[in-house]
This record gives sequence, C-alpha cells and structure tokens, in this order.
Amino acid sequence: MKKICVVNPNYYQSSGVTKVIVKIYQGLNNNYPGEFGFYFIDCLYGSEVSKTPWLEKGSYKSLRLMSNNPLLLATEATRFLKWVKQEKINIIHIHHRRLLVIINFLLFFSKTKVVYTSHLNYSYNFFFKQLIRNDTYGISESVINNLQETTNSKLIKFVGNPIDFPLVPPSIDLETVQDYAITIGRLVPIKGHRYIIEAFRILKSRGVNKKLLILGEGPEERNIRDLINLYDLNESIEIIGYTDNVNHYINKALFCILHSSIEGLGLVVVEAAALGRPSIVTDIDGPRETVPPDSLLPNLQKFGDTEALANNLEQWFKQPTVVEKEGEKFFNHLKEKFSTPNVIKRYYEEYSKV
Repeated sequence: MKKICVVNPNYYQSSGVTKVIVKIYQGLNNNYPGEFGFYFIDCLYGSEVSKTPWLEKGSYKSLRLMSNNPLLLATEATRFLKWVKQEKINIIHIHHRRLLVIINFLLFFSKTKVVYTSHLNYSYNFFFKQLIRNDTYGISESVINNLQETTNSKLIKFVGNPIDFPLVPPSIDLETVQDYAITIGRLVPIKGHRYIIEAFRILKSRGVNKKLLILGEGPEERNIRDLINLYDLNESIEIIGYTDNVNHYINKALFCILHSSIEGLGLVVVEAAALGRPSIVTDIDGPRETVPPDSLLPNLQKFGDTEALANNLEQWFKQPTVVEKEGEKFFNHLKEKFSTPNVIKRYYEEYSKV
C-alpha cells in the first residue's frame, strides 16, 4: 500500500480546494480499494475551524507548519519530520504554493516525494521560481502556462478538478427557473459579490426584477447583507449560506455567475455545467477558458464592470431557451476534462508512478 499525505493550510468546508481534495480521496478509495493509505495534515492556518466529517479515524493530524512563531514552527517541523519517517510516507501532496516551499525545505534530504497541484495563477516571484522544482499539476491551461513561467518544475501536467457529470445534459424546467441566477463561492472580496449585487440593483432600476441566490460563507457576509439592505434588494437576493447540497440550488437557477478577480479555473462553473447550466464569468485567465468557443450569448466582462455585467444579465434573462442551449455547450465543452472518473484515473496513474 502506497502512503499519501495531503498537507493543506486548512480544510474549511466552503473551500473549493477542500472539496477537490475530498473528491480525489474518496474517488481513489472507492475505485482502487487497498492501493493507497491517505493521511491529512491541517496547518490550522486562518481564523476559521476546519470541519472534516469525511475523514477516517486516525488519518487526520494538525501541525502548525505555517506559524509565524519561529519556536512553534521549529517544534511542529520536528514533529512533522519524525511522523513522516515513522509512518514511511511515500508521497506528500500540496495544494498551496507557500506551504509547498516550506515542505520542500523540511524534506530537502528526504526520499519522500513531494508533488504540487496549483489552483491559481500567480505573479512572477524570483524566490518561488528557484524553490519550486517539484512534479506539478495544473487545473487549467492558464495555470499550466503560469507554472511554466513562475516555477522551475521539469514535469508539468494538466489534471482537472473532479466533478460528477451525467451521460447527457439534464433537462431544465425553464418555467420554474427562468427568473433565478446563482452565485457560489466563499464570501470574500475577490469573489466580487458586491459587484453582482450592484448589477442586480441596475437591473431593478431598469424594471428587470429577477432573483439571485448566494451560496457560501465567509468574512464578508455582514457587508454583503448591509449592501443588500442599502439597495432594498431583500426581495430579489437571498443568502443561502453554506450547504453540502450545492446541486439542489443550482437546479433552482437558470444560470450561474462567477465574478472573481482571480481564479485558476472556476470550479463552480464546472459544477453548474454538469447540471446543464452555463455561467457568466469575468474576463480573466482560468474562467475565460471555461466559455465554449461557439457560445451563443454575451459573456466575459471585466472585474468590477457592473454596467457590462448588468447588460449581460439582462440579455441572458430575456432568452431562457438560448441559455438552455448555452448550458448544453458548457456541458460538452467541460465534461471530458473534468468528469470524476477521468480525473481520478489521472491521479491514480500519477500516484502509481512514484
């Protein structure tokens, strides 16, 4: 049995990376039982508490490997090295760039393989470029290009994030969903919720009274609620909060909105596509490549351009039958790269090589 340890800053339940880690872990365990033993280290980074009901007993460990306290970091690093040696870990899998550099330093003289999956496009940094030489996986073509520019990795491959796709796009009850859009993501500034809310204010001023569902949790919730109250949009916008059943709410909407300032891909776009829903996205690396080349509707506005976003939203809401066809295009465009069986098979092949 090959032993794999995932080390992550945290395992917040609303984190897209956490969702991906869980999906990979469960997919490999279900499809290749007995071939891998998984362990998970939580660095307790950030202010929120990790929730890990999906973990088997004994597979979780917390170590403050990202602490700013030198003495605490040294103590935790010693514990980490002792544990890796004791458990005879074969592979350490990292999903966070700064944490990767820390682990590379700690395991410099170790035979344990350290691999890295990048989920974002980073700006060039000489320090990181010199210290990242690991086998590396990118979740999108733009992330692959970014890794080539910002690391010295010799092996860089595409491995998508796993999403469950049915065989064909599901049918949509347009009469039920045609007045609803949905946005999904942590409630943090980079996700652009304030601009989506502003766009719905513009729609309302034009007499276009549509509904928005907001799924997610995070530190910006109070500010988002205050903005909804300020614009008198309580009848138009509903904050659902965190939910395990994202698909239930996607199925209530005609389409999805992703208005982020930075993304490696936009996992929610793929989740929506698997349910036959297209997405309006920002014109940035990552989300840009989720839009089918033969798309039918206007898309790709700049981050913060609320007027352009409102214009696109109005066009989409006016043409629900075209939006449904657009959803089929998103489905077909993304299925091959991101369907769960294909992604799990790729990770099985990569882990098996070590």
